[in-house]
Amino acid sequence: MTKEGYLFLSSDRTRSQHLNTADALEKLREMIRDCEPAEEVELSLETLEVLRKRKEKAVRERLQEKRIKSAIKSQRGSANL
Repeated sequence: MTKEGYLFLSSDRTRSQHLNTADALEKLREMIRDCEPAEEVELSLETLEVLRKRKEKAVRERLQEKRIKSAIKSQRGSANL
C-alpha cells in the first residue's frame, strides 16, 4: 500500500507477462476472499428440489449422449466379409 492508498501487486513467478498478470489478479482475489466473512446460505425445500431435479436431468442426458456415441462407434466397425 502506498501513502495515497493504492495497492500494488506484482508477480515474477513466470517469464510470461500474461501469466504474471493472472497470478497477481489471483493474489488480489485471495486477499478479497480472506476479508469477507463466510456465509452459509440455507436453501429452501423448493430450491433443493429444483437442484435435485436438475442434477437428475443432467445425469439422464449424459447417459443418453453416451449411448448415442457408443452406437455411432459400434457402427464404425469393420464389416464382416
